[in-house]
Amino acid sequence: MPKQTTTFQMVVHFVRLHWSSPDVTISESKFLFDTQLKLNREVDVVIEGDFDGEPVVTSIEVVERSRPAGLPWVQEMIAKHRYLPTNRLVLVSKSGFTKTAIAAVDAEGGKVQAVTPEIVMVEGKPAIRSIWSDQIQMTPTMCRLQVFRPDGKLLLVNVDLNHSVFDDKAIELGNVYELVTETLNLPWVGRYFLTHAHDHPRHFDLKGFNFGFPINQLGYFLRDDELAELHRITQIHIDGTFTFEQTEVALTMAHLSDKPFASGESNFFGKPAVWVSTSDDSSQKMMISVRTKDGSPFAPISSTILSSSPHFVGLSELAPPAMEEVPFFSDGILQLPKP
Repeated sequence: MPKQTTTFQMVVHFVRLHWSSPDVTISESKFLFDTQLKLNREVDVVIEGDFDGEPVVTSIEVVERSRPAGLPWVQEMIAKHRYLPTNRLVLVSKSGFTKTAIAAVDAEGGKVQAVTPEIVMVEGKPAIRSIWSDQIQMTPTMCRLQVFRPDGKLLLVNVDLNHSVFDDKAIELGNVYELVTETLNLPWVGRYFLTHAHDHPRHFDLKGFNFGFPINQLGYFLRDDELAELHRITQIHIDGTFTFEQTEVALTMAHLSDKPFASGESNFFGKPAVWVSTSDDSSQKMMISVRTKDGSPFAPISSTILSSSPHFVGLSELAPPAMEEVPFFSDGILQLPKP
């Protein structure tokens, strides 16, 4: 069973992930095989790649204590990796190392490295980088479905969220409530609303949303019990409440060896989270990663709880529909263009 990931371990993992080259794989809390003990042992961060055609493994062990890491921990880590497929061992201590610990590292002839993060200081104070965290909450309140009847008529009907949805064999897939929430949690839906809410000058005044798009090709049906007919769903239209929040996150700037980064902690979607930001001056690109401190997932965009197994897997295969660059805003309602 994997051990509990520490906050500092998350930071180290994100920093190495941000600065990694495309040809390496970086894993957190990975198990490597011990050839002496004949068992798998957990390593905090593992970097795997090829050098001149040969596989190379860099292992990183992280310790987060209030005092410098001492000789016993360093010796324990060196001994641990003696029988693991580690080509290079990096020991990272948030509070530095004792002199005897450094001596033990130096005795390994370059195979082991001791690293301590260095805080960037400006006028005697830690340098701070501020980023802004945007959060949206979308809660569905109503759904309308356009259906194609066997007689050739198209109807747009208000549907109870508990109404069942079927496939073409009349097998129940789930209900409208689940169809709606899985739709709202499609990545492109969240990105669209978040982007346009952020760019709108009155984003804090937005109170609702509505949008729709075609799903005819997915083969979802409503059943008319009176006529004993299946009506194909051709479009979905969702209305609901909408909130936009923006908070400032203060990140402390530092270096991990030659890798600059900024990190901090702040609530995100109601959960304590760890933030890491890196900036590449040459490409003028910034990367930001965020993760809950306990490793649990963030709440979905909608206020519902989704099951671990989606009921409507076809939704994830849909290409985002073509939409206008600017959505409609009316009376505090954020609207995606209707199909």
